[in-house]
Amino acid sequence: MRRLLSIISVVLIAGGLLSAQPASAQPSPTTEAPAGLQRGPAAKVQNTCTDTLSRLHEFAASGKDLVACTRPTSVADKRPKPAVADNPPVPEWCQDLDLNTWWIIRDEACAFIEGTLNVYEARTGALVGQLFFLEVNYAFTSARIHNWQYQIVVDALSGWGQAVGGTTLSGHGWCTGDCTGGVGSFPGGQPVDPGLEAAGDVNTNTTATARWAIGNNTLSLQYRFHNPKWTLQPQPLNETTPNVRCDTALPGVASTGCIFSLYEPVLIYALDGPYYELAQHIRDAQASGLPGAYGSGTYLHRLTDSELRRKNRAAACPASLPRPPGKSCDEYPMASTWEGAHTSGGGFSRRMIDEDHNSLGGVVQANFYRDNRVLEADPFTVWIR
Repeated sequence: MRRLLSIISVVLIAGGLLSAQPASAQPSPTTEAPAGLQRGPAAKVQNTCTDTLSRLHEFAASGKDLVACTRPTSVADKRPKPAVADNPPVPEWCQDLDLNTWWIIRDEACAFIEGTLNVYEARTGALVGQLFFLEVNYAFTSARIHNWQYQIVVDALSGWGQAVGGTTLSGHGWCTGDCTGGVGSFPGGQPVDPGLEAAGDVNTNTTATARWAIGNNTLSLQYRFHNPKWTLQPQPLNETTPNVRCDTALPGVASTGCIFSLYEPVLIYALDGPYYELAQHIRDAQASGLPGAYGSGTYLHRLTDSELRRKNRAAACPASLPRPPGKSCDEYPMASTWEGAHTSGGGFSRRMIDEDHNSLGGVVQANFYRDNRVLEADPFTVWIR
């Protein structure tokens, strides 16, 4: 997939679209899955073979001899999970996950999808060729930029018969929703015989640029196999990314940024970290049944109204409450959530903890809101590790 890496370099440098792209939008250098990685929608190659097989007599009568179609690779194909460790620039953490589903963090999404191209002899219905391929999908953005990119590599793994020898691929891309541009490149005539691969990408800019605007959009890529031997070419295949939300509605930040909205961000504190008293309090509060623990199915929701946040703090940690020397009052759920003591009207926990742990842990939370573009009422969880 080194061809894709060079294509991306041209787009990023010559095109200038993502030339200011921060490190957070670059592929991850580690094989370890990011904390809070979440499974997204299922993804499969479209099955066009059912319709093709039902019409073989029609095709034969019209003089079409070799007809091609695509379908998901099935268990019956007895194919092992493909080795994809040499597929830059897709992050390595994507490569050890389940196939045929999207995997999402806040600014990256990837999917490895298996497919099969079948070639049939229309007159007899005989299967006379197959091409097994791997479709590598990767989309990335950043909470600090106004644009994003989606790319596909189609890797021909193996094949036989009339499906190989002269097979090529071409395609194009577009954006849907609150976006503009949809500038894509999927050059035609790229060979995809076994051991070869074809690449395409599409880029877009959000139109949600006015202050307090929120926009949603997706990117799509369509590609099609072709071979002059086939008298009926297969239908094009379409892939679409999970939704990306771009906004200028982040309190205290006027610039635009984009995130994958299906990802529910995770605030992480460590029991052996620099704010361990804060982490211990949150762990115990969550263990008592209060909401927001990572993996519990319950969530906290950001509250941005300053007066309501003040009331939450006052309800949980009133000024009249004595503070021991070096300690401050910490509340959970946090005052900056709708689950806080005042706005929820429900249970809460408070504890006197080291004042540095409390204040510096609060800075971590503020940075978390900013770096993940957590807007008003957005859900998130807290993971104590």
